[in-house]
Amino acid sequence: MPFPTGRALLDPVKILQNAGLTEGQVYADFGCGTLGYFVLPATDLVGLGGKVYALDILGLLQIVWVTFWRKRLVSYFFKFLLTYRSVLSV
Repeated sequence: MPFPTGRALLDPVKILQNAGLTEGQVYADFGCGTLGYFVLPATDLVGLGGKVYALDILGLLQIVWVTFWRKRLVSYFFKFLLTYRSVLSV
């Protein structure tokens, strides 16, 4: 006998409806993940008059990571230019 998976095991629409989410409300999902399992059904339930906010640490980590490496690469680039310039002037 196969085990239930996906929506059969955890139906986000039923869960959000049981939590009382209705049209015009504001919904926030902290830790939404990359698929937004609850976010997309929440947008249907709150409708155009509501708002849905989704935040996940992976997105924040990507922003921090890119910012960190961008600053570091710019720093290395300028150090390289200064070193290369001093070598040429010798």
